Amino acid sequence: MDIRERILALNIAGRIDSEVEPPQLRMNFMTDGADQQTVWSYVTEPELLAAWSPNVPDRPLTSVGPAEARENPEDAPFSVEVLAVDPGKQVTHRWGDDLITWTITGDRIDFAIVLRELDAAAMYAAGWQVCFGVLAALLQGEKQPRIVGEDAFRVGWQELKERYDVEFARP
Repeated sequence: MDIRERILALNIAGRIDSEVEPPQLRMNFMTDGADQQTVWSYVTEPELLAAWSPNVPDRPLTSVGPAEARENPEDAPFSVEVLAVDPGKQVTHRWGDDLITWTITGDRIDFAIVLRELDAAAMYAAGWQVCFGVLAALLQGEKQPRIVGEDAFRVGWQELKERYDVEFARP
């Protein structure tokens, strides 16, 4: 399966949780048997985040405190702050203005990002689904280059955004 097909077919449960304030985009998916420690490492270790994540910190996200991150090595850094860690299970951090919580349970990843603007939910969901498709390939032992920025358009970002726009449509 090529990466575009994998990304578009990835079985992700995405929803807007408006029962919390501010609302959050919540996404979860199964990593098809990857062990919890391996998944934890892919979510917290810079060298593994650099293989799939849109942002790469300058230190592991395994302890509370500040860090810096970049999308690409030549980009200007932006601030990251780890706010809470339950080692091997959960990390909450800021990426610039975004607040993200990762929860790993067995081979399941639960991802939550605070939405400053509800209209951005589909855009975030599409972008993260592209990233999760790359992560899923890596966790299955496949070689897959990181996909960020404009490259996401070539692997279905727009189609995903349109799908999430419909899914998240508010009455």
